[in-house]
Amino acid sequence: MRVKTTICAAVMFGLALPVAGIATAEDQKPAAETTEKVELGQADIPKRKPGHWRITTVAANLGKTTIDTCIGPDDSIAMPADNGDCGEPKVEKAGTETIVTIVCKRPYAKQTMSTVFGGDFNKRYRAIMKMTFDPPDGFQTMGVTLDGEYIGPDCPPETKQDKKEEKK
Repeated sequence: MRVKTTICAAVMFGLALPVAGIATAEDQKPAAETTEKVELGQADIPKRKPGHWRITTVAANLGKTTIDTCIGPDDSIAMPADNGDCGEPKVEKAGTETIVTIVCKRPYAKQTMSTVFGGDFNKRYRAIMKMTFDPPDGFQTMGVTLDGEYIGPDCPPETKQDKKEEKK
């Protein structure tokens, strides 16, 4: 049961979350930057454009889920929605992607989430997250991929800000 709760938190994290970017013709241009990691601060965590977003999540244990959400101006893409007592995120830049690692203490375990974010965060983004559980909760690691697509500035009435709704 805790695993399912953690996966749901990961989905929420994806909503409050974004990695290897969704490539567009513009993104295909050769990058002049190096893939060397550079440490950054919390202010360097990507922010999604406020408005209506459709988030598709794929995880081995859950399959594919699509939800609609309304992102507000105080978007916290990298902070888990409800993952316990979390430390300050470690933020690094690697080429065009941002890597965010957060350690959270839960009543039953320590959970480390390391996420690679990519995309423009105005139209699209992708997040690839690896979660590690100590002690293991059914399994020691889990991976989740999230793809976000901006739908528009207006959120449907049933998709309130910061409230996640399952798309039917």
